[in-house]
Amino acid sequence: MPGLVYWVILVGTDRKKGCGSVISAQVSGAIEARLGEAGVREVLGSLWCGDCQICGGVLAGQDPAVSVDQLGRLVTATLAHARCRASSWDRDTLGPMAEIATLTWCTATLAADAIVAGVLRSVPVLLLNPSLEQVVLRRGEDGWAVTPRAGFLLAGLQPADQQAEKFLDRPVPGAVAGLDLDRLTLILPAMQENGIFTAPVEDPHLRALILSQGGILLVVTHVLDLSAPLTAVGLGEVLDDHRTVCGWVPLTPLS
Repeated sequence: MPGLVYWVILVGTDRKKGCGSVISAQVSGAIEARLGEAGVREVLGSLWCGDCQICGGVLAGQDPAVSVDQLGRLVTATLAHARCRASSWDRDTLGPMAEIATLTWCTATLAADAIVAGVLRSVPVLLLNPSLEQVVLRRGEDGWAVTPRAGFLLAGLQPADQQAEKFLDRPVPGAVAGLDLDRLTLILPAMQENGIFTAPVEDPHLRALILSQGGILLVVTHVLDLSAPLTAVGLGEVLDDHRTVCGWVPLTPLS
């Protein structure tokens, strides 16, 4: 049986400051053997130090353990304190269950430039990382890879392939966004209670842009840690990543 492997990967920002991708983590030999080096690097580059998914305590400043749960066709990789759950690949059974922890989702809003019908246009964007501490895995011809959660695909979001403009005239079916003085609320009815997200909109220019365009481009990705302040975001690279899906959400008064 393969033993425990200590992985160090230099991506993201400083975990000791409470943000950033997992820089080092305990990974079992069984996980490494199944995912391969490229798979482990992608998983660690998609997980962010939010809360331990067993005890609910903060992961920042500690080296967490990565565990994989394979229950039928659903395969997830999750972070926890090593003392709360040792790294393992568990098949056909759930590993230790969280007592108080919940997955952390984070949002950020910004304006980005896109070429639409040959014209440069500013587009309002809502970035969403739906789960800092957990990702879904799918096995393809090239091995295991991080994939968007099925709920967002069923809700009508699609891979962008760097073509944000193709979504601007095709709203996500049933999705709505409401804007008040400094906050945007977005609802994806297909995801029921798991499809309600909020984001701050404090910039007057961005607020005016959302109002003038009658909606916002929702970009769901595991590529970014949105719990930390954004500096420079290469939106084209984010949109081109297979871990990203997006869709246009129209602005509608929320009752």
